[in-house]
Amino acid sequence: MTSLPKNTTDSSQPVKDFFDNYFNEPLSFPSNDVDAVVEDPQGGLVWYHNRDTGLMHLDRDDRGNLADSVKTQGEVISNPINQETVTVRGLQTGEYVINLLHYKSNYKEPLPVTVKVEKLNPTVELIYYGQHFLNGVGDEITALRFSVDGTKEISNLNQLPKRLLTKALGRK
Repeated sequence: MTSLPKNTTDSSQPVKDFFDNYFNEPLSFPSNDVDAVVEDPQGGLVWYHNRDTGLMHLDRDDRGNLADSVKTQGEVISNPINQETVTVRGLQTGEYVINLLHYKSNYKEPLPVTVKVEKLNPTVELIYYGQHFLNGVGDEITALRFSVDGTKEISNLNQLPKRLLTKALGRK
């Protein structure tokens, strides 16, 4: 496992994941709306307005506690986990960027969000697990950037900021 020295946390925290049949990126958070914005090496973006591009797709756009309960046969079944997952079905050579966007907030305190990146093929390998804090609606941070080489090895893990939402909205 490769990890960055900061933002590590224990498994009791919520998690945002980046999955692939090569990768999985689950993202977890308390009852707010946090979005994953992921860029592949060709510049393709996956986020709530574009759920599928190239070899990546957003499995679920989790909107906090909205639609987390279902009533069936007189019983209410709830899912208390707030998690988004992006799947990468095949690795491309180049850099991937994973950003977090605080879309909607129910609280004023900084929001803890945990990011987990796993490489799933040929075996499960934890690439990154770390906690980040969002500071209110509209806050976008880079949780992780990493490179994939021609042999599918992961390197160059860092958190150098890169605004992806600005790119997704066509703004400069």
